[in-house]
Amino acid sequence: MNCVVERTKWGISLYKTENVHVLANESRNNGQNGISLWQSNNNLISENVAYGNGFVKIPTGYGCGIYMDRSRENTIIANHFFDNYRGVCLGLDAKVNKVIGNTISDNYEGIFFWHSSDNRVYWNNLLHQHDRIVINPSQAMSQWDNGSEGNYWSDHSGWDGNGDGISDIPYRIKGGGIDHYPLMRPWKPSVVAMGIKFTGPDEFVTVRNWSEEDVDLTGWQLQSVDLETKEVEHTFSFPADCILPADGKLRVHSGSASVGKENEPCGAPEFNLYRGWLDLEEGASVWGDLGGIIRLIDDQGEVVDEYEYGWWMGG
Repeated sequence: MNCVVERTKWGISLYKTENVHVLANESRNNGQNGISLWQSNNNLISENVAYGNGFVKIPTGYGCGIYMDRSRENTIIANHFFDNYRGVCLGLDAKVNKVIGNTISDNYEGIFFWHSSDNRVYWNNLLHQHDRIVINPSQAMSQWDNGSEGNYWSDHSGWDGNGDGISDIPYRIKGGGIDHYPLMRPWKPSVVAMGIKFTGPDEFVTVRNWSEEDVDLTGWQLQSVDLETKEVEHTFSFPADCILPADGKLRVHSGSASVGKENEPCGAPEFNLYRGWLDLEEGASVWGDLGGIIRLIDDQGEVVDEYEYGWWMGG
């Protein structure tokens, strides 16, 4: 934990290791990999940063931010792999691993598969690789979503017609593989404005809790912000004692279809809120048809999240 590993051959290396937590380290400028797992199972690799690793191109799949060989049931979560030759490598007989919630950015190649299978890859941000995003996807035989949410791909022009934050157009990976539920915005482990339905009589913003803890929204606000002037146009105040559970989802409604509707009880895995707009006539529209900014403010007045939307995204 909190170690810096640099200028070695294999970086942080686990060999025949089980039930170990590799947490919050920095692995940089190593000859082959930033983090290496060899015949290692049931380990947790989280909150590490690996960059500048693996600029030795050889065909066996080395040269990675993280590399797994004959390793199973490991969880790779909330790491940042950037400026490596390859970001994430699932090598020979790497099976039943979870690659979740990582940022994989600005590598020469993003994710590399070599005779691996049955791995699950979702909630990752795949951003601006210099060459190909996924190498050998036909060998992967892996799942690119969790059944309802997938990954954010910076080269995907998504369209979200129903405001749930999931592209209505699947992301087809060149060479094989499909992310059926690509995200419209980058993933992060907190409360976010995930999507918006900004046209028609039933407007709403989908607010998602991607963190691992319940969040009390007492004192929180949702703001509609003008895209050009950056001025706040409308504000919604969340009800007192309103809990958004971990992995939960709510919708804040406006527009004529919300007239006469009452807030649903908070705390359910999914619920709807209609009342809470300040200085706004009931049934009035809030969100601009051409675009704007959704802003979430916590009870301390801090900006938790901002999400810019536009007509080109659906809605």
